[in-house]
Amino acid sequence: MPDVIAEFLGDGECAVEFEEERMELVSSKVAEPEHVTPYHLFLAGILSCVTMNAGRALEKAGIDAEVTAEATGKKDWDRLAVTIEITIRVKLKDDTDSDEVRKIVEKGADRCILSRTLGSAIVSKEVVVEREN
Repeated sequence: MPDVIAEFLGDGECAVEFEEERMELVSSKVAEPEHVTPYHLFLAGILSCVTMNAGRALEKAGIDAEVTAEATGKKDWDRLAVTIEITIRVKLKDDTDSDEVRKIVEKGADRCILSRTLGSAIVSKEVVVEREN
């Protein structure tokens, strides 16, 4: 059985089904603010993969921290390509060395199979480590 099934519905719309869930998407040309587009899912998939891997690496190391991340996609219409900049924010809840945390997060984030597939020319990552007040 396939992982994802898509059906073109016409007029810039598509239905996507995965694990018995169905979602309707629209092209970015006809999307309104509340619509989800394939572009949003693309960024969300990569960002959640990177964030989960970074957070899991900290958990395995026994480091108590809050991990959040944000992604900015830059569309290059001439090449019909997207580059993605990801910022991972780590808020430490203890006195663990910031440089050690940064290395663990970078190594964990690099285990994301989606960003690895795209490569560093497409996905760049920055880690910001802060202390909880």
